[in-house]
Amino acid sequence: MENSSLRPILDLEIPGLAVKAWTEVVRHALARAREIEMQRLNYHKITDQYHDDWRLLHRFEYNHFYSAWVAVAFRLRACAIHSQDFTDAFQRTGGTSQAIELYREDDALFDFFVKGLAALESFYYSLYALGALIFTPTQTPSVPPSAEFPLLDPAHLLDPTQPDSMRNITAAKTHLRFTQVFPGLPLTDLLGHILGDETYKEWNQIRNVLAHRAATAGRTIQYQGPLFFQSGEPPLSVRQWASDLPLDAATTASRYDWLRETINSGLEETAAFAVRQLAYTEDQLSRFV
Repeated sequence: MENSSLRPILDLEIPGLAVKAWTEVVRHALARAREIEMQRLNYHKITDQYHDDWRLLHRFEYNHFYSAWVAVAFRLRACAIHSQDFTDAFQRTGGTSQAIELYREDDALFDFFVKGLAALESFYYSLYALGALIFTPTQTPSVPPSAEFPLLDPAHLLDPTQPDSMRNITAAKTHLRFTQVFPGLPLTDLLGHILGDETYKEWNQIRNVLAHRAATAGRTIQYQGPLFFQSGEPPLSVRQWASDLPLDAATTASRYDWLRETINSGLEETAAFAVRQLAYTEDQLSRFV
């Protein structure tokens, strides 16, 4: 089994994460960022007395990629914790929780779906930034954004009166740009497959419901046994909480398995993509051992 630790890049355990692929992408992205940094080091448009924005812009694309790439790992780890918390809470009460137990169950469910979707959204955002990193010149002085990935634009950061285009970097728009810039590649196909997956669509829907309503009010209990309170028979599920999703001890666990497998497939495809698009020798790459 692959070691789940991100050390020494990050001193954190991410159980179940395809860490080797995650790290390989960082190595190739960092090598490109160093090349870009050199061509911007003395670029007068961002280093003269009127435009002293070098610290912000010298690794602009890489910084956006890396912060989102780390978020994928962080959110996945959080989802595993929240899934276990929900399962534990449901098993303690059999779905008939009240008072503080009801709050704990609802809180774990909320965090699970919100952060699970955030893991996927961070993955798409990181790929948009990675695309911009790939198309940033390494020999010709430049400032972002790139023509191929125009939404990654620092204009709002430099001038708050400018519209913040980075807020428009969505999963769908990332997939669209990849179909235009990297058509037919396995990673591009995977981005479309995830968006079309029924589990992803359900996840999006449930996150939106939980953003406005608790999964605790006005719900009914469905029992397995023929009697309403048959001894030893726990509730089969909890329904009618402003969503069609039944709640039981496996509600989050089964969906976490899908999330972990989906994220890891994305990491593996991204690693293969980065190796092809950012070709460097081993000596040019950072060694994270």
